Amino acid sequence: MNIDTDWEKYTGGPFVAFADRMYVTLSGKGKLLLNRKAYATIGKPQRVLVYFNRKKETIGVRPAYERLAEAFPVRETGESFVFYIGNFLRHFGIKLSTTEKFVSPDISDDGILVLDLTNTVTVSGFKRKQRK
Repeated sequence: MNIDTDWEKYTGGPFVAFADRMYVTLSGKGKLLLNRKAYATIGKPQRVLVYFNRKKETIGVRPAYERLAEAFPVRETGESFVFYIGNFLRHFGIKLSTTEKFVSPDISDDGILVLDLTNTVTVSGFKRKQRK
């Protein structure tokens, strides 16, 4: 079968259940949320260290020793795990006005969760009406 120029190839791939994929979001206020799969992949730490690679515009997250002052505490919120990195965002001048989902969070060879700021999808950002 010849494919002519009117055909468009779908590159999204098949559906993967939420529990089977890594899901990571970051809000403009610094709330970094990981689903159970992403949290388990980095070893279910109580605290994490956060890094920034300016050249690649990526954030790195790795487990930390619990007594390190610069380590961020991780909190469980139902089916997700959250830590707040607002100070980190301000320090590196990372500005978000919406909540962004990382399209392909990855684990490096040395166990760092790598989050590419250039490869995200907006998952929120609308303002809710105030109740009177």
